[in-house]
Amino acid sequence: MRIIRRILITLLILIILLFLGVLLIWYGTKLEPTFYKNLAINNPERAKLNSDAMKRKINELLRDLQKPTEHEWMLEFTEYELNHWLELDLKKNHPGALSSRVSDPRGEIREEFISCGAHVDARWQGYEYDGVVSVDFLPIIESPNVFRFKILTVRAGVVPLPKTYVLQLLTKLAGDLAVKVEWLREDGYHILRVPLEPGMLRSSDGRDITVKKIELGHGKMLIRGTIAAK
Repeated sequence: MRIIRRILITLLILIILLFLGVLLIWYGTKLEPTFYKNLAINNPERAKLNSDAMKRKINELLRDLQKPTEHEWMLEFTEYELNHWLELDLKKNHPGALSSRVSDPRGEIREEFISCGAHVDARWQGYEYDGVVSVDFLPIIESPNVFRFKILTVRAGVVPLPKTYVLQLLTKLAGDLAVKVEWLREDGYHILRVPLEPGMLRSSDGRDITVKKIELGHGKMLIRGTIAAK
């Protein structure tokens, strides 16, 4: 009788611990990562200035790409300019740019990697999730127009996700966009390699655009490339 009682008590404790573990994981998936919360707009006037600055830089780049000669181009911006442009200008002037299931994208730029997140209402292969999904990654230009993204961490809320699920999802999204992708393994990390086909990046007048370099700084990013002559 005493043995049976011990077995029942042990099972009860295990069930309680399992329940608490599931509850903690569920709660963790509903939390927002710290970087994501910190990038929420808390000063509308400052956000408008940053959004306008990003819009001005994009327009300056578009004008630069209209020059008929072959030349180098560059785009440099801060994480606040990018995030506030995404929050204000993209929502207002480009409402169809994002999937209806993705909203409020935000990104933090560090010297070692980028943390990018968005609110996702996902239903895929029997899974359902409504919360913030984020990924830490390092963008690398392997050669002109060949991108490598070193995947460091993927999270639902603050809970790490199995990378196999994320790899399948990213591959599916790339296929929907008709973009060829390759998955590599280096030093234990998954590498998403994206070699852009010739002609995939073109100016409004049909000239090939090449991306040659990405530089990360504390809170800012610099992208450099060239455009062919007219």
